[in-house]
Amino acid sequence: MEHQFEEGDTVKLNIDNCPNMSIEKVSGKNAICIWFDKNQRFNKEEFLIEDLIFIRKKDEKSSIGFGKNLLP
Repeated sequence: MEHQFEEGDTVKLNIDNCPNMSIEKVSGKNAICIWFDKNQRFNKEEFLIEDLIFIRKKDEKSSIGFGKNLLP
């Protein structure tokens, strides 16, 4: 059974040493993915869904709160 990708899911390309990526948007047979490379540079690229491997669903409890002050 093929997995239905959704925004926020963690995926990776079907190649060795590929970083985990988050799906920003799904559109038809494509997904726009975002990730940080080994030099901590932000990347954004569109991939065919058939080239992606599902890692895990978005977890609301562990998502990073960008823009939120997490200090007491």
